[in-house]
Amino acid sequence: MWTRTDIAVSFTVLRDFFEPTADEREQHLKTPTPAHLAIAQLAQLGKIRVVVTTNFDRLMEQALEAVGIQPVVIGTADAVRGAEPLDRVDCTVVKVHGDYLDVRFCNTPKELATFDREMNRLLDRIFDEYGLIVCGWSATTDLALQAALERAPSRRYMTYWCARSGLSETAQRLVTTRRAEVISGKDANSVFTELLEKVRDLADLDYPPLTTQMQVARVKRYLEEGENARIRLYDLVSEETERVVTRLNGPAFPIAGPRIVSSKEVASRLKQYTRLCESLVALTSTGCRWAGPDHIGLWVQTIQRVTPEDFSPDVGSLGATRSAPTLLLLFGGALAARAVERSDIIARLLVGIAVKDASQRHPVFRIMVPTKLLREDDAEAFPELGGSQAPGSEYLLQTLRSWLRPMLPNDADYTDAFDFFEYLYALLHLDARQEANERVWAPLGRFAFRRAFQRDQLPAITADIGRQGHEWPYLQAGLFGGSLTRLLRAKTQLDEAAFQQGGW
Repeated sequence: MWTRTDIAVSFTVLRDFFEPTADEREQHLKTPTPAHLAIAQLAQLGKIRVVVTTNFDRLMEQALEAVGIQPVVIGTADAVRGAEPLDRVDCTVVKVHGDYLDVRFCNTPKELATFDREMNRLLDRIFDEYGLIVCGWSATTDLALQAALERAPSRRYMTYWCARSGLSETAQRLVTTRRAEVISGKDANSVFTELLEKVRDLADLDYPPLTTQMQVARVKRYLEEGENARIRLYDLVSEETERVVTRLNGPAFPIAGPRIVSSKEVASRLKQYTRLCESLVALTSTGCRWAGPDHIGLWVQTIQRVTPEDFSPDVGSLGATRSAPTLLLLFGGALAARAVERSDIIARLLVGIAVKDASQRHPVFRIMVPTKLLREDDAEAFPELGGSQAPGSEYLLQTLRSWLRPMLPNDADYTDAFDFFEYLYALLHLDARQEANERVWAPLGRFAFRRAFQRDQLPAITADIGRQGHEWPYLQAGLFGGSLTRLLRAKTQLDEAAFQQGGW
């Protein structure tokens, strides 16, 4: 039998566990997590209507209230009987074990073994009429909740079960029973923040989204139709470009904050940029592979539109990662053009895209370089890079591989094309510095650490320049001011730094 004194003591003790002090709130302790906030924003978008939780705290309610939703909270049989229908309210939070400020909350094994009839009826309806995302639940002690999932009469909607590590025996049984799809290796924060990003991507479209493959097929068809499809090609590419630019300049990608951020934050931002740009990279590389002379301007314009007006190359900052969309598009288009020896397209991409640093505009190769995209310390967040000495270059190489496979199906040809373009990029950077009488330096990408490049490709490039001289296609296309002297000067210094002296 609970007395008033008992209840008062219980509330006082529990408040210390669940309610933050002023210092804890300042440190973001005992406050809504990114997962809570993402769920609340998904509810605001109308994508989540019901939250079933085993927690006693009020973090979910706080997150919902922060986005302007006053949730219906159900934690007792009385609340079930008095609640509005689920489809009549913005969001319902069902606290199956109760609330910490209500002494009827359940916590012992005996209390967790059964629900009252009203709660069971509510859960039966939820598990029958709604799709499920299960996250952060081990399913080892909540016998009543296990039973509710198992007796759900239908499987009309999907169940997704998120497991950061392995599933318990009980969880595996429920996965099998619900025919759930398991999402492994992700915690609640990453699951729901990524889901929110994808929902927002779709929400930005005011038409049914085309798949990347469908968009690529259209670009090929429009290019083949030539002048008759010029407007349709422009509209297709412009719509995709503006979708990307709107997101890049929106609140989803803030760059203000500490100059140096954690490797985890850098990795998260780069992956977000990559997902956002996937379709546009595919369109741009396809266009550069098949473009006629009249189409080159469209692809230069596309990359320029994605490139920020001002750019800070501070290494290790979120601002530095902002070069990723431009570099992905630029390298993707250049490698596709390299596959068909289109030096004219590569040159137009390199000299036609400008970036403003401070008050002066420069060609893109002068400001945005792969070596500043990722620090070696940041590479620990990308185990797939394998400890590369040029992690920014390696990231571009691996990320673009699948998108460019239709144009460069052979892995060796793809690697050679990448190394050649990055070497050319470094030559141009060094030449620009020399022309400006600045300190001699160039970005030493992955080519500088590959013996195969020094052994095979570098001698071939040297031989081509020696044989063709002023007729070398990239000079003819206008790079290095068309000057063989400038090219040879930059090449001598770059080769010495990369392959003889071991750096600048």
